[in-house]
Amino acid sequence: LTAVFDDRLARFRAAVGRQDVSSARTASSAMIEVVRDLDRLLSTDEHFMLGPWLAWARSWGHGTAERRWLEFNARNQITIWGPNGEIVDYATKAWGGLTSSYFEPRWELFVKRVLEALDAKTTFDQKGFDLEVFHSVELPWQNGTESFPESPVEDAVEVSSELLGKYAPAATSARS
Repeated sequence: LTAVFDDRLARFRAAVGRQDVSSARTASSAMIEVVRDLDRLLSTDEHFMLGPWLAWARSWGHGTAERRWLEFNARNQITIWGPNGEIVDYATKAWGGLTSSYFEPRWELFVKRVLEALDAKTTFDQKGFDLEVFHSVELPWQNGTESFPESPVEDAVEVSSELLGKYAPAATSARS
């Protein structure tokens, strides 16, 4: 799926470079689809899921406040690593739940802002985006309290088979 995502990202970048709004929209939708499918696949194995990590962190706490503080730190370590995103994605993980609740909204906001700039025929504001994504996605996620499954959501073989059928041709052509 990484090769497929990379290929779709390259198509998005190329379309943006050509200022081809229609192709950029198509490529961005295809990118987000891969992110969603990756989350499904990761969520079929407890070793690739966010839920057990957060539950483990909370389990060390004595009382609600301490459990909440430990969960915040567990979330922070795998995302922005610091109160102000000092080392963003330094210890990131490819985990089900993390992909859908954190990375997908980041990618969605990114493509939205790039497409808006393309529509307006202006330059993408990277600094503005960085500030916006920090305040609207990254920081709120750190402070989130939503729970995530601690055991597989779907069958690994079934999801793998489905995604293999869906992406094998694209993955093969992306590697050539």
